[in-house]
Amino acid sequence: SAKEYSPLVNQEKVSATALQESLALNKTNVMFDTRSDKMVFGRLTINPAEAANLTGDIKTGVFAGTSETEEVRDVFKKYFKNTVQVIYCEQENFNRYVEIAVKANGIQEENLKFYTYDNETKLYNDLAVALEYVDDNGYVHFYTNNGGYLVVSDGPLEKLPKEESSAKEK
Repeated sequence: SAKEYSPLVNQEKVSATALQESLALNKTNVMFDTRSDKMVFGRLTINPAEAANLTGDIKTGVFAGTSETEEVRDVFKKYFKNTVQVIYCEQENFNRYVEIAVKANGIQEENLKFYTYDNETKLYNDLAVALEYVDDNGYVHFYTNNGGYLVVSDGPLEKLPKEESSAKEK
């Protein structure tokens, strides 16, 4: 029978071989938590069946509300009035759908909007995700094949009035 197991904690990466071995053990999902003490910053869940054509390693770090996301969060606070949660995945592109879960940061399920963000070009783009929801513990879950910087917003991004955003620049 298919089983889920406890998350692996602060594991830097997972190999294609390890995921394929998980499938042989009937694991339906392999979970990786990025955490400190008892605080979970992010969870990456991979279905081993998706790893059949995988070669190489997948970086498993997922950060939200940490120093890894502070600079990008400040950019969005400076220019937009939305409540956002910025996520940083160490893997730039997963090349398959994975589930990501992070604290929702007060964002309500009915208003979820997702973006990718390129920290070098300072450009953001809409991100189509699947099966997004907020659980009873206040974590937003979604499926994507994108990594790097991801932004969850409480609706479409709304720019601050020019006076407010320029005043914050000084």
